[in-house]
Amino acid sequence: MISHPFFRSRLFDVLVIILSLSFLIGFKLGDRPLAAPDEGRYVEIPREMALSGDYVTPRLNGFKYFEKPPFFYWLQSASIKYLGMGEGVLRLWVAFFGIFGAVMVYLAGRRLFDRMTGLGAATLLSTCILYYAMSHLIILDLVVAVLLSGAMWCFVIGMNAVPPLERRLYAYGVAVFLALAVLTKGLMNLVLFGGIGVIWLTLTRQWPKLWKMYLPTALLLFLVIALPWHIAAHLKNKEFFDFYIIHEHFTRFLSKAHNRYQPAWFFVAVVLVGFFPWTAFLFGALKQAFQKGRAPENGPQLFMGIWILFVLIFFSLSKSKLIPYMMPLFPPMALLTAAYIRAAWREGKALNASIYGYGGVCFGIAAAFLIFKHHIPAQDFDNMKTPIYVLWSTFVVGGTLVPLAHFLKGRGMSLALILALTFMQMGVMKVGVQKVARLSVKEMVALIQHQLPEDTEVFMHGRYFQDFAPYYGNTVKLINVRDELVFGMEAEPDHPNNVKIDALWERWDAGQPTCVITYWHPFPRLAKQTGKRPSFLNWKNKQTELVCNVPLREMPKGEG
Repeated sequence: MISHPFFRSRLFDVLVIILSLSFLIGFKLGDRPLAAPDEGRYVEIPREMALSGDYVTPRLNGFKYFEKPPFFYWLQSASIKYLGMGEGVLRLWVAFFGIFGAVMVYLAGRRLFDRMTGLGAATLLSTCILYYAMSHLIILDLVVAVLLSGAMWCFVIGMNAVPPLERRLYAYGVAVFLALAVLTKGLMNLVLFGGIGVIWLTLTRQWPKLWKMYLPTALLLFLVIALPWHIAAHLKNKEFFDFYIIHEHFTRFLSKAHNRYQPAWFFVAVVLVGFFPWTAFLFGALKQAFQKGRAPENGPQLFMGIWILFVLIFFSLSKSKLIPYMMPLFPPMALLTAAYIRAAWREGKALNASIYGYGGVCFGIAAAFLIFKHHIPAQDFDNMKTPIYVLWSTFVVGGTLVPLAHFLKGRGMSLALILALTFMQMGVMKVGVQKVARLSVKEMVALIQHQLPEDTEVFMHGRYFQDFAPYYGNTVKLINVRDELVFGMEAEPDHPNNVKIDALWERWDAGQPTCVITYWHPFPRLAKQTGKRPSFLNWKNKQTELVCNVPLREMPKGEG
């Protein structure tokens, strides 16, 4: 029965990948509160879309928000509308794309190399630390990385697909995936796709084959998908072009306007740490990709090597740097590394350098923790002390046992041990992160809802908590709040959620139930200067004060 062809088929492998990763990623997916600011933002925008029915103009707390296109918002709004606001439901789409990315890298690996390379690539991708973490976080970078990689895989496979119908399908796959990537995170995807493609076509002298990729109809399909929202948003919002095209695509890349500057080597460190536990194997994979040069049989590996280096250099030149920007690198790194391991296995190579390198990385991480552990916030360290030390011990064990297993039993045992330790580390991290909800305002919202009347109006003074509105179920009035809402506030200066402090005092003095969320010092001092007598809700975050003008109700038993 085991020898039946079905058990070696693509369908069987895809089902195994989906079921395995559904458990690996889905376990405890909804146990953690929304993380601020990203998860709150990428839930609130689609929540407001679902309520308003306006799917052209994204809004955050009621204000226009054009930093990102709406494709992911559309998906999230559908989930919210039909499945609700549970944390697990809200993370379903990122989990889906995490699984989908692994399925695609398997299919690409099987087509470009062989079945075992594809299965290895899916395993490596889903177990590297940054990809695994991003599959649990409501953020756009994993989604756009998977969509962009879909366009890349279709391109490199389609360039070598002989039957016309198959080549046409891959060409249209490029158009669809690339258009959706643009609708997820903007025109940057065209630069990445175009730059990588041009370099590869030039080095491999394959420009003549490009004309067989049905360019006119593929381009038309791309425009049909990508253009309508951009046109509608421009026609409906006069500020759209200047902010979305100029500011978001050029100013952000060329300036430090968003205070996200990091040194040029920053993303190299992100890649080395984020690809753990397979970092030590990556160096051999890259060497293999470029060593064979422009030989026809090396075309896919050279393509992936160019893909990795181009994205790394492109974002390293930017003045705006965040860790998730490196997500588009992980699919090609996983497949290239899997191909390297598979080739070494076939040729009988021991992978000594990579496996001993893994041991060295483990000891390095363990030592770095001992040196820098005092930088971990005391509250987080106390909450997570047990998971942290269990995790630390896995690195010590990995640094010791994996090289020893390789020496005694060979590469197969050492690779199996790396996987076993990785699954243990992933489980410990998943359990441990549930204990840290310090940045979430979920408990703050519960406090307000339980201790204040239902008709209480909530104001935020001096700061905006992005995960407040999703839990509260409504937008809030803002006083002296700027941050990333500046564009929306300036575009609509008379918006009812953008208020002066006089509007607060007017409601306060009229005795209407009012709650103000503010920094610890400024507002109470201001209230005292103006003769107000506020009540204070007992909120644990010492940097934040909850101030209200009505007597507090008692918390229900067992809560608070």
